[in-house]
Amino acid sequence: MEVAIQSKDAVIDEIQKNLNKQIELTRDLQSGLQRIELENTRIKDQIDEINILENSITDTIQTEKTINEEIDFVFDAITNSTTGK
Repeated sequence: MEVAIQSKDAVIDEIQKNLNKQIELTRDLQSGLQRIELENTRIKDQIDEINILENSITDTIQTEKTINEEIDFVFDAITNSTTGK
């Protein structure tokens, strides 16, 4: 009987540890998601402020440079995300 109680207690302890780990991981994911959503909102706001047509007509060289920089930024972010850098 004593062994059964100890075994049950060990299983309960392990389940509690796993539950606590899942809670911690869920919090980490939620935190990361919040940061990403904030960044997406910031990027959306920046895009909303840009009038690409007007800018491209008035300053074609700067528009091309800005677009190329942003494309490089996006591809770098993708590369870093997929390679773990």
